[in-house]
Amino acid sequence: MAETYQGADIYAGTKSVMRDLGTWYDTGNQEIADRNYFESNGNIINIGETFRGNIADFGAGPVALTESWYNGEGGFFGGGNDELYIEDGSWTRIREITLSYIWKSDWLKNATKLKSIEFSATGRNLVLWTNFEGNDPDTNLSGVSAARGIDYFNNPGTKSYLFSATFNL
Repeated sequence: MAETYQGADIYAGTKSVMRDLGTWYDTGNQEIADRNYFESNGNIINIGETFRGNIADFGAGPVALTESWYNGEGGFFGGGNDELYIEDGSWTRIREITLSYIWKSDWLKNATKLKSIEFSATGRNLVLWTNFEGNDPDTNLSGVSAARGIDYFNNPGTKSYLFSATFNL
């Protein structure tokens, strides 16, 4: 069964904390300044200098997002701006699919005295399509509550497989 949820917003709390700590994948980017960039602490990165971080434009021209940014306004622990981490939480997934085959033949009945054997394979949470960078946008921080749409080191739904054989007399 395929399932979809469109138009959801999710707070990417895991991403905000890991950026603050410098452990989110894009905080390790190395950029070479193709112009002079301001950092959030007021320092200037001169053209041609290499720096660790990213470049973003919040409307007043491009700026360098470096450690000072992620430890301040762009992070979690420095009193950052949580709105920066509200993302599209839309998703589509294959929640569960089962394939079965029933083997029913005169040979089977004569050789084993069985009417049939049914073989089946079931997979759960096999594929997830989303633009959300966290584990799983279909998450809920505190169980069944109003905390839906908050990703903060939540565990994703588990992927599982089930195989069975049913012998019919």
